[in-house]
Amino acid sequence: RQRYPQFRFDDRYVGVLERNAGFLYVEPCVLAHCAAARACGADLRPDEPALNWECDGQGVTVTTKQGTYRAARLVITAGSW
Repeated sequence: RQRYPQFRFDDRYVGVLERNAGFLYVEPCVLAHCAAARACGADLRPDEPALNWECDGQGVTVTTKQGTYRAARLVITAGSW
């Protein structure tokens, strides 16, 4: 608190200073995750709003504005909007 008074947390928090730490740029991290998912066989559909999805025990069916898709698995990564 004395060294970094701009950070104001109550006594429930503990701060740790790691001089060798850094930070990550979010967009390159997201792009790297997308590339890794594609390399593992994922079919990404960014900017394609999902209207509905159903699981029938055999897989999932997803309906979007662009079409209907069938897959064994579904991962939903909804944005904050």
